[in-house]
Amino acid sequence: MSLSPDMACAVAIWVETLLYGMYTCLYFEALYVMTKKVSKVTSTKIFLGTTVVMHLVATIHIIINCYRLLRAFVLHVEPLGPAAYL
Repeated sequence: MSLSPDMACAVAIWVETLLYGMYTCLYFEALYVMTKKVSKVTSTKIFLGTTVVMHLVATIHIIINCYRLLRAFVLHVEPLGPAAYL
């Protein structure tokens, strides 16, 4: 049994969203650990900044993918199918 490209894309976005939820939990735990003690160490500040930027990029990626999924399967269903939007 093989998946169609449209179904594979939908499943991929679903799995990606599930992993994003796990990553968000880890992100908040990391923020808690890094900000628990005020530290003057430069590496902690760089790591904190990098962690925030990574989560921001991941969030933007999930938002764009969810928009594309909704646009393909719900908002603009056309005769060409969802492949035109994915």
